[in-house]
Amino acid sequence: MGKTAFAVLAVLLAGVTEVQARGNDVYTVAKVAVEAEAGDAVKAKQIAINEGQQTAFHLLLKRLTHASVHPRLPILDDAMVEQMIDGFSVRRESNSSTRYIATLDFSFAPGAVRDILDRFGLPYAEQQATPLVMLPVMTEAGGVKTGAANSWYEALDGVDGEHTLAAIKVTAPRPDFVPSANPGSREALETLRQQYRADNLVLAMAEIDPQATKLRVRLIGQDGAGPVFLERSYRIRDGDTAEAARFAAKVAVGVMEGRAKSTRLASLADTGGVPANLETVALTVEFSGMKQWQDMRKRLQKIPGLQALDVKALNARGATISVDFAGGAGRLAQAAQAQGLAITDRGGELVLVTR
Repeated sequence: MGKTAFAVLAVLLAGVTEVQARGNDVYTVAKVAVEAEAGDAVKAKQIAINEGQQTAFHLLLKRLTHASVHPRLPILDDAMVEQMIDGFSVRRESNSSTRYIATLDFSFAPGAVRDILDRFGLPYAEQQATPLVMLPVMTEAGGVKTGAANSWYEALDGVDGEHTLAAIKVTAPRPDFVPSANPGSREALETLRQQYRADNLVLAMAEIDPQATKLRVRLIGQDGAGPVFLERSYRIRDGDTAEAARFAAKVAVGVMEGRAKSTRLASLADTGGVPANLETVALTVEFSGMKQWQDMRKRLQKIPGLQALDVKALNARGATISVDFAGGAGRLAQAAQAQGLAITDRGGELVLVTR
């Protein structure tokens, strides 16, 4: 590698390691995974950073706006996005002579982002709610794990909830924590709020069944929108509990973020008729083959008001997906019937099938 290449690499490294993402606000997008391969390390890193900036910018726009306007979000070229970057930092990275892998945080200039949103006439919310403390507790093989050394804590900690409108702070429960027999009781929740000095607190309980085939998740507590109680089960495929936990964590953070966003947008004068009760719904889809899956997906997308269909896992006989829908799972089940679909609750796992 010549002197010029070394100089370019030094500049890139300095920009990444010394410029820190500024502030724990909604204009910072953290934990963005990037990976690229090119003819040399400098080009690979440059490609990865450019792609990371685009990913972070798109995530930021989705964070600030309602799902109903997401199809209208603008796509800008790399140069325009780069001009809005206020700083970025590296959480972790590895590289070879031709490949670069990293997890990055990007901070955007609020004024520049607001200008883009205003130009495209997109209503947005940017004020974070009172910080929400989320306590992950995992039960596996009859044992309770409250520290950071378990897949459920790692999964929640791996999602950037801190910079969302919900302002989620994932905190490992204290060593003396003992789950209450009735964790949803007013007394139990009030005790936790006092212990952690948090007005808004959610107990995130995950339990793996004895056969290690399902992950049951319960969110119990209170946020700025009011009481929280959500119970869902997620299928563990091929014994990969970490993957199931990561999916469940994204849904959990998405639900809390959606509640905070709806509250903020509902308080704005110009919301464009945006519904104030959009919820993220996780579904397990069962089908007999890929042709039936494609048909079911088309039917889903015809449901009025359904937003952000995200396929997390797919095989020849099933899929794991999440969608956003006003009114949550109950109303979605009713709306699905008109499309020849049925949603049933099987022990906390919502399963979508054809009627």
